[in-house]
Amino acid sequence: MIFLGVFLVLASSSAVIISTVTEQQEDLAYKQSSRMAQSYANEIDADMRSYMTIAKTLSKTMENYESSNRTEVNQMLKDTLINNPKLVGTYVAFEPNAFDNNDSYYANKTGHDSTGRFIPYWNKLHGNVTLDPLQDYDTLNYYQLPKITKSEVVTEPYMYQGKMIVSFVSPIIEDGEFIGIAGTDATIKYIEKMLGKVEVFDSGYAFMVSRSGTIMTHPDKKEWTGKKNIGVIDSPRFSKMKNDIQNGTPGHIETLDPSTGNKVVMFYEPIKTGNFAVVLTVPKNEMLAGVFALGDRLIIISIISIIFMSGIAYLIARSVSSPIDKIVDDFKNITEDVINGKLDTRAETDIQIDFRPIPEGLNKIMRTVSSPVQETVNVTKQLSNGNLGARYNLDVKGDFKQFSDSLNMFAESLENIIDDSNTVLTAIQNEDFTRRVRVYGNGDFKTLTCGIENTRQSLYEITSKYKKVSEDLREYTKELKKSNQLRNELAKIIESSPVIAFLWNKDDSCSVNYVSNNVDQFGYDPDDFLSGSLNYADIIHPDDLENVKEKTVETITNCLEEFNHEYRILTKNGEVRWVDERTSSDFDENGNVTYLRGIVIDVTDKKQAEHALIEAKMIAESANRTKNEFLANVSHELRTPLNSIIGFSELMLTERRGELNEYQKHYLNNVKNSGYHLLSLINKILDISKIEAGKMDYNPQNLPIIDLVNDVSNTMHPQALNKNIELETITDKYLGNIYADENKLKEALYNLVTNAIKFTPERGKVTLQVNKLDGNIRFAVKDTGIGIPEDKQSDLFKPFTQIDTSASREYGGAGLGLALVKKFVEMHNGRIWIESEVNKGTAIYFTIPVK
Repeated sequence: MIFLGVFLVLASSSAVIISTVTEQQEDLAYKQSSRMAQSYANEIDADMRSYMTIAKTLSKTMENYESSNRTEVNQMLKDTLINNPKLVGTYVAFEPNAFDNNDSYYANKTGHDSTGRFIPYWNKLHGNVTLDPLQDYDTLNYYQLPKITKSEVVTEPYMYQGKMIVSFVSPIIEDGEFIGIAGTDATIKYIEKMLGKVEVFDSGYAFMVSRSGTIMTHPDKKEWTGKKNIGVIDSPRFSKMKNDIQNGTPGHIETLDPSTGNKVVMFYEPIKTGNFAVVLTVPKNEMLAGVFALGDRLIIISIISIIFMSGIAYLIARSVSSPIDKIVDDFKNITEDVINGKLDTRAETDIQIDFRPIPEGLNKIMRTVSSPVQETVNVTKQLSNGNLGARYNLDVKGDFKQFSDSLNMFAESLENIIDDSNTVLTAIQNEDFTRRVRVYGNGDFKTLTCGIENTRQSLYEITSKYKKVSEDLREYTKELKKSNQLRNELAKIIESSPVIAFLWNKDDSCSVNYVSNNVDQFGYDPDDFLSGSLNYADIIHPDDLENVKEKTVETITNCLEEFNHEYRILTKNGEVRWVDERTSSDFDENGNVTYLRGIVIDVTDKKQAEHALIEAKMIAESANRTKNEFLANVSHELRTPLNSIIGFSELMLTERRGELNEYQKHYLNNVKNSGYHLLSLINKILDISKIEAGKMDYNPQNLPIIDLVNDVSNTMHPQALNKNIELETITDKYLGNIYADENKLKEALYNLVTNAIKFTPERGKVTLQVNKLDGNIRFAVKDTGIGIPEDKQSDLFKPFTQIDTSASREYGGAGLGLALVKKFVEMHNGRIWIESEVNKGTAIYFTIPVK
């Protein structure tokens, strides 16, 4: 009886222990595989989010881009591609004429189609970075879907120029209308490499599917890539997996691997960006091999224990029944406690020495099994009590080791989340709302940390507004205090100034309620007005009185806020003086004028100066017209014979009328060159005359600045080369366009660069520099030439001016070039100035508004 009881108890307790442990280990194996799939999905999702972020950044840049410079946009796309090695393409594509309404000019040029549509595609599909026009945008989803939905799109994998790619596209919206797209392309090759390296047990592997179930990567079946769909596999479990992937739901199925025919468990985790999924294929027998091995070991241990204990019980039962009964009772109690989850029960060892190894052996088994469980309970309890530093410190092996490592990872993750959140909350408590949440975690932890971060952000915005209001209030208080001081000082200033302050009633006679003491400058006393014996209308000149009254009536009738006019008054001794009156109205709550307040200042001297200035201006204008007419007539009379001289010189140099010797050619070339020089001088004189007469044509248009600068540099380079001078051009990276007259702007730069080359010795250097500064384009021409004395610089832009006569003899020129440059710059509302040092060089700058 004892033998049978011991056998049954041992068998049942062993079965319970084996079943519980193997179920826990099997569940752990499933969770580990699921976490592995999730890890790879998160890594790929992070990359795809970054690709979409770049696409959205490009689209927002285009929405706010004002320069309309295709060269700048191409450089931006190229830089983005080079700086992001995992991308294979960056691009924008605009609707016809949506970029700059200038498509026809770019027809069939690089990065455009036959209509000139702006569709640049920077890519490295075939190795090197190249620029091509986008293809099939009228049919493929990468353009059509964002155009229809006006939202970001991640495409299904598709073949483009022989490569399987995924496009990340953001629409460009202007005033609510779709005008184009900006996007990035990535091949799935790097994902294929990453998933191809995945090692799951002995023969497990990972692959990736799209939202529609198309297999995007596979380590063994390359021919399935982009062609086979898991939905066509004849299995309801694969249909479930496809539906879950389309809905973004993680999960797993147990099925037969279509590539090997083996029993596998497929764990699938969604990739949120693009609704793709990573599928981890694990052979079931390999995944549960550890579970089966553990179960086998526990069965062997249990069988040995049962046999051993039953044998002992049988032997002892034959000789001594009392100790056996006691041992059996202990074994029953331990078994019941184990079944009820109580693992600290131990067998009584205070028995006969011959039977003592039995309970001691049982206690050793219980300690081996219960210690990891108790340690787990202890760590879990400490974590729940807030001790986040608690860790599983028991030295265990095998499957218990794997379990302890998982628990420690969970504890460490929890501690990091709580520590980071506590740091943020402590900072909030100390009124520091700038410390952001850095550790978010997953699942419910992420919900908690996101809530903390949202709260911090709200508090930060509220406190920022509060600080701004407090600062504004302090500034207002200061200004109020200052205004009271200013009011007292203003009264003193008015009394000591020539400005007379008045307060008039709105009647026809302009009776006075207040007048400042300095009215005595006209010979009157304030009491003359305040006593009522004299009204303001009484001192207005009779010829101006009617006009002043009409102005006052108009102000009162139309409820004007302020007005000013000039008229004459009579001083007390009868002298006529001009005054400037500046008056404002005060209104009642109904908007009617109640009284007028203003100031009066004597402007007699100004009136006399204005009259003299008008007369001088009329004389100067007459003289200037005479000068311009003379210059125009003389220039015209000179150009006619001069053209004949140049023409006959060139005709003779062709030697059609007979051969010329070298002396004759030399003299004729001198005649021709001198003629052209004189013709250039005459043209400059005519241009200056036209500008001063207001007859110079001005034809502004939008010009690409970089093209204009390159034209000037290319034109002037041979002249610099002939003198062995280095001509350098320096520009900002993105200059855009400028609204200017192309011919006059080029002529200004030609004159400046020509002068710089002329006054720079051999082996010197001339620099043409262009920068964009605060809505202006600044042009600078710098040289390493002779320099200009400071006392001569102010005269440099005057016509027919040279720094000295010796310079004129040595370098030539009439001193008209810089005067003409200044006129051209001023025609563009620009400014020009000079910086120079003798024997070190000169820099001439001018700025022109972009628009």
